[in-house]
Amino acid sequence: MVLFVALCMIPASADNMAQDIVINSGDTVLGTITSITLDPDAGAYSVTITNPTRGINVPQQAKVGDTLLPDDLIMLVPGASASVKFADRAESTLSGGTDGNGFAIRRGTVPEVIQTKFQKRTYTIPLESGQLKTVTIIATGGNEDYILRGGETMKVSRGMEIKTGDQIFIVGEYSIQLSEDYHLAPGTIWTIAESKETQETGVEKGYFDQFIDTIGNFFSSIGSGLEQNEIFTWFSKAIE
Repeated sequence: MVLFVALCMIPASADNMAQDIVINSGDTVLGTITSITLDPDAGAYSVTITNPTRGINVPQQAKVGDTLLPDDLIMLVPGASASVKFADRAESTLSGGTDGNGFAIRRGTVPEVIQTKFQKRTYTIPLESGQLKTVTIIATGGNEDYILRGGETMKVSRGMEIKTGDQIFIVGEYSIQLSEDYHLAPGTIWTIAESKETQETGVEKGYFDQFIDTIGNFFSSIGSGLEQNEIFTWFSKAIE
């Protein structure tokens, strides 16, 4: 009965009449609900969220701490309100007013200032036994930090594996710690690179390995009955 009353108090055309709130941020999470003022009659359903694209077809009650994603529709009955900390601005208050209101959360563009203001750096994934090591994030920075991977934006989270080609945007004031005991400083954009020593056939041989190969070939040539000048050539290569 409470749910019925609450839904009746929400404008029937809220989906069409919703005001767009455009958040200019590359964050996965565009906002977080910090407080809610309930309407006495609607109770817990004073503020609800729907989003068919993520399987929320029926309004579900909003709670403090809930996150808002792109295309979420947050609806408020008359007399209700909710404070939201959006990714690109100070805390804002959404109000149901006297007739009820709906707000559609939209993603805008990533501010160009991030691209120009932040220092661009490169982190090269190290090798282990000729293979690229698995590097994970073991300590996150701020909630504003995100990873751009193949055109998809993902919020930085603990335990996430970083991959070649990733771009890590550290927008917050804290560094991100990797499992290699390496810290990515704030105010930077990191491009994740692959070690230059990796090739399709494996790892390039060092000078010592090349020397050992040359010695091996030298002794093999003796056993093969090569002429003296050819043996001398192999020996010269070994000395080099």
